[in-house]
Amino acid sequence: MGLHTGEPSVGDEGYLGLDVVRAARICSAGHGGQILLSETTRALLGNELPDGVAIVDLGQQDLKDVQHERIYQLAVDGDQSFPPLKTHAPKSASDELGDRIERHVLEMVDASLNTGKAKGQAKGQVNMLRFTVIGLIELILVVLTLVIIVWLVKTILF
Repeated sequence: MGLHTGEPSVGDEGYLGLDVVRAARICSAGHGGQILLSETTRALLGNELPDGVAIVDLGQQDLKDVQHERIYQLAVDGDQSFPPLKTHAPKSASDELGDRIERHVLEMVDASLNTGKAKGQAKGQVNMLRFTVIGLIELILVVLTLVIIVWLVKTILF
C-alpha cells in the first residue's frame, strides 16, 4: 500500500494530477504487505504513534515520472523484513566518478587495440602508456583530493 497526501483534481474519469501519480508510484515501489508513506504523509503523522507501530526511513528514492521522494515504511508490530524497494536509487557523486573512470578506461583499451593494428605499433604503445600513466595520476589526485576534503570536513565539524 502506498500513501501520499495531496490535492488532486477531480475530472470526468476520477482523480487526476501529480499527487495521484506520486501515490501510485509509491505503491508500485513496495511489496505485498508493505505500507509505504510519502514524506508529506509522514510529516502529517507526527511523532505520536500507537503502540507497536514504528516509522522506518527508507531514504531518498527515484520514482518514475516523479523524480525523488523520501519514502518511509510503516512497520506494524516490528514487521520490517521486505526486499529493497522496486525503484532506481539516485547515483551518488562517487558512482558518477566511477562511471567516468570506467568509460575512460574502456576508451583507452579500445584506442590501444585500434592503435596496435595500425602502422607504428611501438609508437602507439608508447602513447597509450603515456595516456595510461596520466590517467592513473589523475585518478590518484582525485582520490587524494576526496580524502583531504573528508579529513577537513571531519576536522572542522568534530
